[in-house]
Amino acid sequence: MNKRRAMRYVLAALLAAGGFSLVASNAAAQQDFLNSFVNPGEKMSLRSERMADGTVGTLNTVAGENGGFQRFEGEGIIILESPRLNLRCNKLLYDGTTGILTATGDIDLKKEGVSATCQDLYYNTANSEIILKGRPVVRQSTEANNALFQGMEVFTITQMENGASEIKMTGGNQIDCQVVPVGQEPIAPGADRTPTPVPTPTPESTDGAAAPSGGFAGLGNNVSITTREKDAKTPPSVNVTTDAAGAFATLTALGLVEVVSETMNLRSESLDYNKSEDLLQALYNVYIRQQEIEATAGRMLYELTSQKITLSINPEVKQTKPDGVLNITQMDSFLMVKNPDGTTTTQAIGGANGAPKYEYIAAAVKPEVTPKATESIELDPNDPAAVDQIGRMEKSKDEKGNSSGSKPRATPGPR
Repeated sequence: MNKRRAMRYVLAALLAAGGFSLVASNAAAQQDFLNSFVNPGEKMSLRSERMADGTVGTLNTVAGENGGFQRFEGEGIIILESPRLNLRCNKLLYDGTTGILTATGDIDLKKEGVSATCQDLYYNTANSEIILKGRPVVRQSTEANNALFQGMEVFTITQMENGASEIKMTGGNQIDCQVVPVGQEPIAPGADRTPTPVPTPTPESTDGAAAPSGGFAGLGNNVSITTREKDAKTPPSVNVTTDAAGAFATLTALGLVEVVSETMNLRSESLDYNKSEDLLQALYNVYIRQQEIEATAGRMLYELTSQKITLSINPEVKQTKPDGVLNITQMDSFLMVKNPDGTTTTQAIGGANGAPKYEYIAAAVKPEVTPKATESIELDPNDPAAVDQIGRMEKSKDEKGNSSGSKPRATPGPR
């Protein structure tokens, strides 16, 4: 019998006896299990290492059935590895009777396209719910894009049986959500990001570039959604659902919401995206800026399939051109629609008197001023008035020299 097979028999005997306790010295204390608590049938490895401050790591387990375990706990640098879940922390406890795993201290989690760091973790293996607290920062990678979530107090993700996920972010003063293409890193919160110019025509015109389309929620490939606290009673919250491939299916943000993207800037108190309905809706104190157009309204509805943006509930629009500003008010709604040829048509509809109010303010034209050359003046030294003028000019020069810090010229005395 070789040594490796003998060690397997020893490990099996210890597990059958009901438990196993290890203390990490210079080397790591490690156990391998035939069944992972995440997914039965998958092999799982659990080990404890000495911490940087010299604290000795410990690892205690209670055996379960079929090569698994009923309970385990450890302190130090705890590393748990399995095909579907990798976890690193300073303290770990799992209770098989409840199916609850808790971890604390410098947590680094990786699970099927999601990676996260935090200080506290709660994992209910029965319903696949993971709760992260203590400055959680979460990254999600899919075939289409990378997403970053941070700033919340609590991050909860629940995986459904069909592979879809439900994500809830709550608390904190500000929640940042960013979506970027694969291969790019999210931009740090607060960094300047100027939208790509998207010219928008006057209400009567059909000239201009296309309305925003493509990417995440029709906003392009680089999107930042920031949700701030509205007041002490209304903390920010963001809820997201993803499909089995990890792509965004819905997103709802409540608070003071700000969207910065390649195609537009948007502010509101509620933002709702639904992929299946191809709709993006913003409500309450809506502000939108798209190149030359700035607008406010109570509601914005973006129909992604038809690529039509509708502003309603007291919309007001301002379009700035080099030659002036066009203000459009007193209308029922304002439309921006992308045409098949790539141009965009805008239209102001209705109003108190059946028609919107248009006000055009021409830009002020500043006349060009050509500076005049200083004219030279010839003075006659034999003219008493000219001599007096020369004296005044010399005195003015002396006063200017004194005010600038130069020494006054000495007045010649009598000879």
